[in-house]
Amino acid sequence: MNNLAVLPALQEEKLQEALKLINSAIEIAGPVAPMLDSRATVYMTLGKPDKALTDLEKAILEKDTPVRLFHQARAYLQHGRQTGTATASLEKALENGLTPKMLEPLERKHYHRLMKELRLKQPKA
Repeated sequence: MNNLAVLPALQEEKLQEALKLINSAIEIAGPVAPMLDSRATVYMTLGKPDKALTDLEKAILEKDTPVRLFHQARAYLQHGRQTGTATASLEKALENGLTPKMLEPLERKHYHRLMKELRLKQPKA
């Protein structure tokens, strides 16, 4: 159910259906970090970064993976917070090894856009 919710969000279609799916998954499994991260992706696509940030903060408390930190940076920027906050999250994600290959293919455009907007360069491996 988790993946079934994320794919439509990344394709930017059937968003209400995606939200219902991920909410159902959270009801069954509980608010575990991977599902909160997925719901945050749906919320960002719906234009609700405040709700995305709430879920991401909980998910990151459980484990601050590079991908979750990337999602947090996106949500901060979408929320209109200072670019410094988004930059700090993205820099931490990069320090922890974030690469475009870690993201879903449909999500990589957001990576490149965010890197450009925040004027960051991919660290050398």
